[in-house]
Amino acid sequence: MALPASLSAATEWDKDSLNRVLTVVFWPLTVLVMVHKVFIQAVNGYVTNDFAPVYTAVTKFLAGQPVYTDNYSFTNPHYLYAPSGSLLLSPFGLIGSETLSRWLFIGFNAVCIVLASMLLVKMFDYSLHGCALPLVLFFSFLSEGVTNTLVFSNINGAVYLCEVGFLYLLLRNKNMWAGVPLGLSLAIKPMLAPLLLLPLLLKRWQPFIAALLIPIILNGIGWVLSADPAAYWTRTFGYLGEVRDYYNNAIGGWLAYWGAPEPLVWIVRCVVILLGLAAIILLQPYRNIDLRLWLATTAGTALLIAFLGGALGQRYYSIMLIPMVMTIVSKASFLRNWPAWVGIYLVLEGSSWYSTRWYIYGRWIEYSRATIGWLLLLIIIFIVGLWRYLAAQKTHDPDYPMGRAALF
Repeated sequence: MALPASLSAATEWDKDSLNRVLTVVFWPLTVLVMVHKVFIQAVNGYVTNDFAPVYTAVTKFLAGQPVYTDNYSFTNPHYLYAPSGSLLLSPFGLIGSETLSRWLFIGFNAVCIVLASMLLVKMFDYSLHGCALPLVLFFSFLSEGVTNTLVFSNINGAVYLCEVGFLYLLLRNKNMWAGVPLGLSLAIKPMLAPLLLLPLLLKRWQPFIAALLIPIILNGIGWVLSADPAAYWTRTFGYLGEVRDYYNNAIGGWLAYWGAPEPLVWIVRCVVILLGLAAIILLQPYRNIDLRLWLATTAGTALLIAFLGGALGQRYYSIMLIPMVMTIVSKASFLRNWPAWVGIYLVLEGSSWYSTRWYIYGRWIEYSRATIGWLLLLIIIFIVGLWRYLAAQKTHDPDYPMGRAALF
């Protein structure tokens, strides 16, 4: 028996209907997840408290006392920011209560993550009034990167906003302004330094002005105001380059944890860096065809090289990979394959794999998942890029890199 025409039409799903349904469903879910993450999980905190050394340091900074006095042989969180970071974070030291200051710090980072999500949605040309924003916020706040940024109370939420702001402005050809968020992030911590590769490859010199001048100027001011600025360069800076064998998901730290000999560690680190650089070379054809895809994927690849090949990599750094994950909406995305999403699950999903029944295996998976996930993503980007290049060469595809080879 045929349905009435009006009822039949009402059961059809078009893009507008799906957008409305997803918007209605995900906004309340998103708000509840955000409230729980910020006001329950983050306020409850965890044994790891990245804010405690920050608060101690900035209160000393404001009081004119030495800041870089940590004993780096201990495994507790240390204060590792340059004098410019002390300057920018000093307002949190003006609050008399460490607890209240930490709550404001959590709120500040949560707002930065929300603003970054809004910019990311706009960057991919979606409306802020549709389902894209609640979807991005929902899955972002469920991720381990956002969760532990808030629970551990560190500054990565603000750094994430700087990353997305830099990519957004670079995409919109606001080259002079693009250097501002990157410069502010570098004044706090050097995590986004690999992104300087993007304007270099684009042959745009304007972003370098603010990206380099801002940390130089702020470091100069911080140097004058600090009681022991030289200690940052003589003690702390050297420690930043050391590969530690605990709470470290970088290739060097991961291999050292399992007892690998140092020559092997250096060989694997070099291989990973070369693999990443090869992937960036294979990404180059997309620069002039799909700049948004190129920016987000190349930024993610450069950060993966740093996370894996650098001295320290921790899983919550993966918050910086969310712009690359967003490229799944692009036709030529490098992430439209199941192995890539295994990697994304390993680095961004927040469940614990520790097992009381299979203790050894659960411990191994939990400690190794970020390293394996990052490495898998880097390998996938390289393989997809190489496969498309070879397929285009074999078939003489005139539409490379956006032709049939892009459908891998």
